[in-house]
Amino acid sequence: MADFQISLEILAFSLLCTFAALGLLLRERWRSRRIRAKLVTVSEEMDALSLYDGNTGLLNRHGIETALGHWIARADRDGSSFCAVFLSIDEFTSHNQAFGQEFGDQLIKLSAQRLEALLPEGADLSCFNDGEFVLLLSGNEAVGLATARLLLERFAQALTHDHGTTMLTCSIGVSVYPAHGGRSRLLVKDRKSVV
Repeated sequence: MADFQISLEILAFSLLCTFAALGLLLRERWRSRRIRAKLVTVSEEMDALSLYDGNTGLLNRHGIETALGHWIARADRDGSSFCAVFLSIDEFTSHNQAFGQEFGDQLIKLSAQRLEALLPEGADLSCFNDGEFVLLLSGNEAVGLATARLLLERFAQALTHDHGTTMLTCSIGVSVYPAHGGRSRLLVKDRKSVV
């Protein structure tokens, strides 16, 4: 009888250990799922942040290159064309060096706001580099050139900022897909042509 009693105690202890281990396993599995879900959320947020410029809120270089891929795919699918308009603030580096990075950041931000106000519906705008912007919009070369002229007129107006008023000039280049190149690198390479 004593052996039977010991066997029951061992069995009860084994069952208790098994349930405890199962409980720990289920708890760890639940934690693991929660952590995995958090990692996915953080990863998605980081991916979204990696596409946008922190100063302007516009697409950054990576963001516009991603958008450019979508524009090319759509144009290939529809047989349509689109323009890539490149705008570079003349002497931006000189302004930045003379008055400091904070001033340069403010010029970029104010310029971005000025450009955003002119955006046609469906267009994508990016802060491509310091003092450089890229605008993607539907249409042919005539649309791109008309947009470039509008941007030049808008940039000819004085820019009011915290330290007073500054007159900015800019250089603009226009590339048209597919007429000026079948690959995104060709469109980006053409940005040095000035209207």
